[in-house]
Amino acid sequence: MTPELKKKINLYEVDDMDYEEFRDVLTDNAILEDKLLPKGQINYFGSGYCSLESISHSEIKDYDKEDEFLVSLANMHNISVDNLKLVHSKYYLNTQSEDKIKIDILWETKDKEHVLEYNIFGVYFENKDDLDNTPNYRPSNSPYWEEWLVDFGINKDPHSQD
Repeated sequence: MTPELKKKINLYEVDDMDYEEFRDVLTDNAILEDKLLPKGQINYFGSGYCSLESISHSEIKDYDKEDEFLVSLANMHNISVDNLKLVHSKYYLNTQSEDKIKIDILWETKDKEHVLEYNIFGVYFENKDDLDNTPNYRPSNSPYWEEWLVDFGINKDPHSQD
């Protein structure tokens, strides 16, 4: 991966159903009309209190070709690790409990103009730990994790009147 992403946890490497659904909601909402959400655009989703704001999309030329997970994904998609065409998208996730959570998505593509040609190689999360103000790379470590799962439409609201 890139040096910037190397310190973070790739949520695709976490074997957990809530993480899988969390990252699926993020990647689904990072797309608008079969293209990556344009820079500066905001996509609202879930309970209406959640949004994904597109910050940038940049091609990655220099990446760690020996990264074990990257190599395994390249092999799974029948692509030589030397021939990967990677795009690093940056977003802000805004929720009713917290704004400007950093979301990074790593895409591999043969044609960056058509999202249907994209493979997702990574989803990364970063907010601040409330206790010591250090970076937190695991969404489940946030005190808002259960709330996000409800707001994203993943879990049912335990306090619903219905």
